[in-house]
Amino acid sequence: MTGYRGVDRDITGRKLQEEVLRETERLDSIGILAAGVAQEINNPLTSVMLYSEQVLMEEVSEVVRNSVLTVNLQAQRMARIVKNPLDFARHSEPERRATDVVLMIRRALELKSYDFAINNVTLIEDGLPNKTDVIPQVMLDENQIVQVILNLLNNAEQ
Repeated sequence: MTGYRGVDRDITGRKLQEEVLRETERLDSIGILAAGVAQEINNPLTSVMLYSEQVLMEEVSEVVRNSVLTVNLQAQRMARIVKNPLDFARHSEPERRATDVVLMIRRALELKSYDFAINNVTLIEDGLPNKTDVIPQVMLDENQIVQVILNLLNNAEQ
């Protein structure tokens, strides 16, 4: 037995460190991939937003204005969605600011209005304050909360 000293040594800690290192490298690769995808999406998305804003400055019919406004709002939403994985990869803090919750809910409802219309879903806004009601603003990340509301609306629709 004298020739086999140290063979039964526990290497669990070293294996765990190696696994953590591999996971860290994998997450770093995902972050780099997300940044590349985001850049590729943001370039044409910026054009959509700029051109739609340009149309909104022109005198156009109300129907065209509403359609282009929807395109613009959806493009802005896409830009925020693309930003979410980047923020996660960079571990950035949420952008908390004073926000009108009712306006935020109405924005989410507007984003879903087309889906509701084509799927024959009727929305009843019982309990939602009127535009004239004074509701205090809340400090939160509006984009995150709108995403939560949209997820709830999607679940309710399904």
